[in-house]
Amino acid sequence: MLSVEQDFIHRAAVVPRLGLGLSVDVYSPDLFEVIKGFEGQKRQPDYLEVFRATVTALQAVRQHFPAIPLAYH
Repeated sequence: MLSVEQDFIHRAAVVPRLGLGLSVDVYSPDLFEVIKGFEGQKRQPDYLEVFRATVTALQAVRQHFPAIPLAYH
């Protein structure tokens, strides 16, 4: 039987590492403008963590940035 710590380490080991994330609100500042500011830069966010968004706003984010992994809380 695994200890709680061993169980946690085992579970954490299979969580994918996504790189540098950007935790943002969709509305303020405007997420679409923020991402636009990364155009032409060497470094861009590897994933977005979005908070305070309606279903419609999340759908718009997914539609505009289909290749960027998206987390929501």
